[in-house]
Amino acid sequence: MNLREMSYIKQIATTQHFSRAAEKLYISQPALSKAVKKIESDLGIKLFKKVGTKNILTEQGQYLVKSIEPVLIAYQAFEESLEVLKSNKMVVNFGVIPYYCTPFTTMFLYGFKNNFPKIKVNVIEATQDILIAKLLNGEIDIAMTEEPIKSKNVEIFSAFKDDVSVAVGKNNCLYNRSSVSFADLKEHTFNIVTSGDVLYQQVIDGCHEAGFNPKIGYQSSQIGLLLEKTNSEDGICILNRPMIYDNILINGTLSDLRIIPIEPAPQCYCYVTYRKGASISKEVDLFLKRITEELVEDTKECILQT
Repeated sequence: MNLREMSYIKQIATTQHFSRAAEKLYISQPALSKAVKKIESDLGIKLFKKVGTKNILTEQGQYLVKSIEPVLIAYQAFEESLEVLKSNKMVVNFGVIPYYCTPFTTMFLYGFKNNFPKIKVNVIEATQDILIAKLLNGEIDIAMTEEPIKSKNVEIFSAFKDDVSVAVGKNNCLYNRSSVSFADLKEHTFNIVTSGDVLYQQVIDGCHEAGFNPKIGYQSSQIGLLLEKTNSEDGICILNRPMIYDNILINGTLSDLRIIPIEPAPQCYCYVTYRKGASISKEVDLFLKRITEELVEDTKECILQT
């Protein structure tokens, strides 16, 4: 079964109509029908069944489509790579979870672009599950996540550890404290990241261990908004220490915020990952090394570096 035949089956499965699929494939419907009959004859299985006006995949057809999808995605990536080579463009496809779309990321990308103007960096913001799929399919070259990607087909290039801390405004009664525990935060209003992030669960677990449920005032995936809310009102915000610092550094209106350590400190992590066995271009290799160097400076401890 060749790539053209695979694309025929995939398109029919997507549109559920031979006529619509034929239009998208730029062939006639009779030609497409003939091609499908030949494929079914060669494989010895029935791929589609008629349900009303639609052509629905059989159970065997569903299995086949799941098998050919990665092949078609990989080939598309290959064709895109050829186009890059033909146009002499240098590209890095960088995937990052929303939680790490921070001033650090913005400042790093801005500096990288200034230093290497010929290298185009495509930034893909997505959840970790989506980034894993894109990394394995070759749609992205690098992923930055807060959890290690558990797959034998990926390699961690560098990893970092830091402390989780509390940000408070100058009107907060904790402002002059040198450290706090979760028990000290019981009466305070929490401005917190959205559920699903590792940090969210760390905060909830820390509060529960201290014997209370946190009073949540504002919840968002946008770290800057959480800190602005904390600075303007009498609440607290628990985040990775460098994340608070980077926001204060880039946003003058947050200069009154104070970073207070939590004891014992929950740990936060950052992982920079690439696909194992992939042919790493010099541009991707440069990007990996540069972002690692920046993270070494920004975080408390580098726990892994290849």
